[in-house]
Amino acid sequence: QLNAHRDVAHVSEAAACRLFVALDQRADGAIHRDEFAGVVDALEAEASKPWTAHDLPRAAWRVAVRQVVASRAFELGVDALLVVNAAVVAVQTRDQLSGTSRPRDDLTGPMEAVETGLAFVYVAEAFVKVAGLGLRRYLASYRNRFDACVTVACVVAAAYVAYPNAYSSPALIHGAVMLRLLRLVRLVVALPEFQVLGESFVRMVPAATKLLKALFCCVFFFSAVGMALFQEKINADPDRPELAALKKTDYYDSGYMTLNFNDVESSFVTLFCVLVVNNWFEIVDGFAAVTHRDLARLFFVAFYGVGVLLFLNIVVAFILDAFLGEYTKARAERTLKRRLSWGLF
Repeated sequence: QLNAHRDVAHVSEAAACRLFVALDQRADGAIHRDEFAGVVDALEAEASKPWTAHDLPRAAWRVAVRQVVASRAFELGVDALLVVNAAVVAVQTRDQLSGTSRPRDDLTGPMEAVETGLAFVYVAEAFVKVAGLGLRRYLASYRNRFDACVTVACVVAAAYVAYPNAYSSPALIHGAVMLRLLRLVRLVVALPEFQVLGESFVRMVPAATKLLKALFCCVFFFSAVGMALFQEKINADPDRPELAALKKTDYYDSGYMTLNFNDVESSFVTLFCVLVVNNWFEIVDGFAAVTHRDLARLFFVAFYGVGVLLFLNIVVAFILDAFLGEYTKARAERTLKRRLSWGLF
């Protein structure tokens, strides 16, 4: 009957037998009401059981494939391919990033051929892992699921571009390949200290959410006030007097015209620049030139005092304190696990 529940995945017959034995504390072949109260704990214990050899494919050739997949050489080979992939992307985008050429629409270049070859290699990697580990255990890993999604996206993009149609630009393939570069994070995550940092950050985020919400409310309030005071004051209309006044300021010379209070999005960006104290005095000069000077200065000084000196410092101090606490806890847990694995206790 558990299989009919919408929040419970399929329970095999063997797992159902283990659950029955765990719940039947009286060993009388029946589950009583007080025993059934522990069904959630039993399900959690069953779901958190470590993988065993019985969960893996048992065919001889699949066992051999699994040994290859689990080897250090296989992982190093995949890492080397990721580095090569990153080098190919760097070569492909070097001219575009430097602004010396336009994006190419050629699908037959040498770099495109290498890129296509790497796509087939990644497909082969996914099939090899599925053959060795089994589909269920392969998909149990978040990293494998991400790799599979990116690989499928690259293959679909390449097939769509190569198929005769009106769209033949390789930009779609390059975009999918860019996602694959996120797999390089595995090289960083492999370092124990970075794993501790990541665990500490994930644990700290829920505690910092309330303060971040308070900071958001502060920015939203000042953005609404700013729109009421300065909306449409920053504009590029040559027939209005504001443009002539702006041209005499460093605000205009620095290209800050997009920092304004003409809409909610621009208001948030403007206040964010003030929040991180990014040339905020030049922003103040721009608004002081097109409206009442003292009013503009009072508005930005008020936001600096409330948003930066008060809210931002509290948020940063809390995040640092919470992060250091979680970092110390996570590091101690990893040290304990390592000592237990070495048999020091």
